[in-house]
Amino acid sequence: ANYRTEQPARGTVTVGFAAAHNKFNKVSLDALLAEVKRTNVLARHGAKLLLAGNLIELAKRGGGLDDVPEGVELVGFVDDLRGFYDSLDLVINPTIVGTGLKIKTVEALARGIPLLSTSIGTEGIPIRTPFHACPDIPDLASSLGQILEDPSILVRLANVSRHVHAEYQLNLERNLKALFHPRAGQAAEDHRLAEYIETTTGPLADSDHKGTTLTLGDPALTVGHFVRIAHIVNPVPAGYDSDLY
Repeated sequence: ANYRTEQPARGTVTVGFAAAHNKFNKVSLDALLAEVKRTNVLARHGAKLLLAGNLIELAKRGGGLDDVPEGVELVGFVDDLRGFYDSLDLVINPTIVGTGLKIKTVEALARGIPLLSTSIGTEGIPIRTPFHACPDIPDLASSLGQILEDPSILVRLANVSRHVHAEYQLNLERNLKALFHPRAGQAAEDHRLAEYIETTTGPLADSDHKGTTLTLGDPALTVGHFVRIAHIVNPVPAGYDSDLY
């Protein structure tokens, strides 16, 4: 992970967004670009926003992003996603609609990169800073301007990313341990699997660890009950969902 210990100088901040081609990402990106154009937030601070992924590649080929705001660069497909992330000072997630866990958010946190996101973009993730829970796109753009004005915030956000990912990973491991425990198999045989899942797992944003220490090497995870369990985790407290976009 590119853990940052020094902030970039003002006027040199590189922001990035990588996304797959789906309607949720398109609607969210369109809203972000409209607000960036309205506020001129990138140009005012000499920053740039790199857009990557097949959402951008297909838009480039179809001429769907001909009039982007100043400071926005259309990257499209990248050969090395790690290299793309390593070039960034900040990952932005403008998601305003969608369900399930947002992989782009987890990727940023796992790499220790500062993250700026809407509240929908961090559903199911522990929230430890307002920069991870902007209520709408105007607030997201305003927060971006705040960061660009004071890049020292990036150092704090990098530390938050590492902390939040560790907390998220602990909750994930706790859920996995419960779901691959022999009791899960017994619950399935007794037709009580739904009840078992409801009482032994929780949202990944739940920080009530109760002193539990877990590792993915726990022997309980080797139990072969995969076919009986349809959902591995409950990423958001709104029912089980397999949408990972």
